[in-house]
Amino acid sequence: MTYITLTCNGVEKSLADWGVSTWSRTVQNQANDEWLCVIPTPMDGSDIFPYGANIIIKINRVASAANPINPTLPTSLTLSPGLSYSGGAQWFWGYCVDNNRVGDPGSESFNYKFVGPYQFFFERLIFQKLQLTWNGTKQIADYQSDVILGMSLTTLTGTGDTVKGTTATNLMSIAQQVKEICMYAQADSAYQQANNGLGWPGTAQFQCDQLTTEIDGVNWDLLQNPSANVLITDFAGTALTGKTSASALPAGSYMLRCPLDAVNAITCKDAMQRQLQWLGGIGSPVVWTDHSQTPPQLHIATRDQLAAKSLALAGITVKNKIKKRADLIPAAVHFKYKVAGTCLGQPYSVIINDVAAYIGGVLVEGIGQLGALTSLNNTALSSTVQGQLMAAAKTATAVVQTFDFQGDQVNAASCKITTAAINLANPAGGGSSTAFWTSLFPELANVASLRFFDPTHCPVTVKDAATAAAVDPSVYVNRVTDGQVASWMLASVSTPANPVGGKTVKATITARFAYQEQAQGANPVNSSTVGYHEKNITVTLTTLASGTYYSSPSVAYGEPIPYGLAGYILALETIPQYEGSILVQETEISDVCPIGNLLNITGGLAEWAGMNALLQSVRYNDNGQTEITFGPAGHLGPAQFVARFRSNIGPRWYYLIGGDPMNQNNPGNAQLGNNIPAQAPSPGAKNFTFQSFFTSLMVDQSGTPATLPAGVHIDSGAGGNPFTNAAPSGSRAFGAGQGITLAQGPVGSTPGESNAWIRVHMSDLKNSSNIPLNLQVYLREMQTCENAGGTPTQMYRLFLCSQPYSNSIGI
Repeated sequence: MTYITLTCNGVEKSLADWGVSTWSRTVQNQANDEWLCVIPTPMDGSDIFPYGANIIIKINRVASAANPINPTLPTSLTLSPGLSYSGGAQWFWGYCVDNNRVGDPGSESFNYKFVGPYQFFFERLIFQKLQLTWNGTKQIADYQSDVILGMSLTTLTGTGDTVKGTTATNLMSIAQQVKEICMYAQADSAYQQANNGLGWPGTAQFQCDQLTTEIDGVNWDLLQNPSANVLITDFAGTALTGKTSASALPAGSYMLRCPLDAVNAITCKDAMQRQLQWLGGIGSPVVWTDHSQTPPQLHIATRDQLAAKSLALAGITVKNKIKKRADLIPAAVHFKYKVAGTCLGQPYSVIINDVAAYIGGVLVEGIGQLGALTSLNNTALSSTVQGQLMAAAKTATAVVQTFDFQGDQVNAASCKITTAAINLANPAGGGSSTAFWTSLFPELANVASLRFFDPTHCPVTVKDAATAAAVDPSVYVNRVTDGQVASWMLASVSTPANPVGGKTVKATITARFAYQEQAQGANPVNSSTVGYHEKNITVTLTTLASGTYYSSPSVAYGEPIPYGLAGYILALETIPQYEGSILVQETEISDVCPIGNLLNITGGLAEWAGMNALLQSVRYNDNGQTEITFGPAGHLGPAQFVARFRSNIGPRWYYLIGGDPMNQNNPGNAQLGNNIPAQAPSPGAKNFTFQSFFTSLMVDQSGTPATLPAGVHIDSGAGGNPFTNAAPSGSRAFGAGQGITLAQGPVGSTPGESNAWIRVHMSDLKNSSNIPLNLQVYLREMQTCENAGGTPTQMYRLFLCSQPYSNSIGI
């Protein structure tokens, strides 16, 4: 004779000794795992099992003593004090969550409900993840309930992040995310065991597979083969060794993950279901607890990873018709990712496909943009195959879904500049050098005979405006004429994806010129002759050419696309499902086919022997009956299936957590240019060799060009005759050398040198042979005889003359 026992706080007794009159147990995939019992007792009595009390139920236990009165009947502690039990198997490990005190005229009782670790810890605990937050001094990791499923922080920080531009994130496979959820609930169970005072055994209240970092000591390992109790692959496509969540995977291999899912304040159970909903049809992945281990072991697996058990039809009762659900096999799975983002202020939108179908009995998956689909290993698919994939995806049984994905947001500061080549050559030759200098100094544009004063002894200088260090004009070959230059500006050959820093310097250019000034008007009139004029100007010299430049771009990366998911789902959903339920009657419950197994039935239809039906629910009753339900998960309903189709409705994950859930690098404010093109030139020193002060310039410019404009003219003698037109009278107001002339100027068409003028000139001190004489002319007092009222009178006057001499010198 065997017994079912219950242990609480170290005390093991048979159910009868605990006073249990009836009991039942229900185990459901991804849902309930509970044991119910009724204990007849006064409803106002003391609670036998307080909330949270841990119990362990074992089946097929053997008592240490038989019934002393009738060995064929069960014994009890009353009949056999000190009774103990051995053998059998641990069958349920749970916690009290409800005591419904029932009383009616016929009876009173405690109706207890106990639930297993998955239901007790996962169903109530809010799942949280570590995220970075600012504490006023630095970024710290803090647990938050607004999480992104499929992305991890923990200790995974650094340049190996698989989401570019982030400081502390890694993408996670579905298996990795499931493990993280389990580990979070497991840690909570250990905390409760240590602090709730309920006498729970051990520490952590269940076992689960752990995330590992064995490969590089930092990033979560991707496993070539699934771990022992989370039988979900980490890879879509070829499984590899030695890879982590931060590894760059080669063509043909992708991390098996689902679209990132931003949620807030959801339980661990909800988080688990939101991940598992992607793995096949409704309830296709199985979550169950192996209560035979201490503490119980949590298992998660897809149906293709489960073992099968066979039951003979002769020993069971078919409650509902067993039927094959061929209608649940899709013709294709087609996920369309509508990726929308911006690049340098311009919005863009592209459709990326992940479509899978069986063609000629072979699973074919195409990824990429329509018309350019490739296989997972980056091999181009023929147009025929692409057409077949799209045709299959348009059938009634195809699973088709479009997701709104946040694409990359690429931003950069931009600036348009105009530059011109510098030409420091002597402008005496005209051409481009003259154009350059007159662009720097526009006031020189209308002068004649522009040239350097002394290019040998007074060359052009180019110096750093800040340090006065020499600047090499062969390096800084251009001058900025419009726009501003900032430190982030790039060389003309670069792109935002390939920036190359340009060179820019604020420089002072100094040059010394000589030229002939001209008064502009109807006819230019030669004016003053400048023999020396120092000019300097501060300009921006650069290696940059004209164009629009962008700073190194700041990128807020969008959600990476989970390639390979469509093919993985199709492979799972193509496995035929069988639906139905059976009833097994036993004297003592032996758990003939627990959750976590596939069911085959022998002795019936041939296909039943290998149908590998997926168990969804097992109900055990105290009368020895075990009811097994298999097929699609009716207890979950269509909610999971609908949830997957609605996962793209509403704002995507990017917007749900402040637009920057990954704490990406702050692009900061754009730095404006501080190198304005030029500063106003300074006049510098100036020396005239001929200077005119015009009396009536407009008259001088009218009619025949004047050979001697009206006004006062001072000649330093450095040049030749300033006015070279032929004088009609043959006389000139100017000769070679220093002099001063007062001129009436032209009258009508008569040139100025044909009219009145007064001159004092060194050329007047030359003889007829044009040889200068050593004479000094100055004001002298001389005696004169003047007519004063008709009377000759001796008087004195000042005359401009030389010393007297006795012989004519030919002037």
